[in-house]
Amino acid sequence: MNAADLLKIMKKRKENIFIKLLIEGEEQLERLSLIKEMQIEPVSRRVYHADFYEIRMDHKLTIDVPLRFTGTPVGVLNGGDLQHLKRDLKVSCLPTALPDFIEVDVSGLGYRQLD
Repeated sequence: MNAADLLKIMKKRKENIFIKLLIEGEEQLERLSLIKEMQIEPVSRRVYHADFYEIRMDHKLTIDVPLRFTGTPVGVLNGGDLQHLKRDLKVSCLPTALPDFIEVDVSGLGYRQLD
């Protein structure tokens, strides 16, 4: 796969991108896949390796879905800090039901004074 084309696709969506691969050989095969892992050279930011995971639309897949936090917590308004240790959740579903992200409203969160 052309690395420049892959980067164009990745700029549109950062996570869980379905890619249709055309595999040439004795006969041409078409496979739906997800990028499982991508390695980028740290200095030049060029892609030098990508692993693809073949998916089927009639089988569930388990994948990490990013969390998107919305709102301003009451605790932050009162001088506290919001620290979230979890940035994604594992979701198991059919590919057609896979969300782009899970929205979490944190506006009701308070804080507790530590002694």
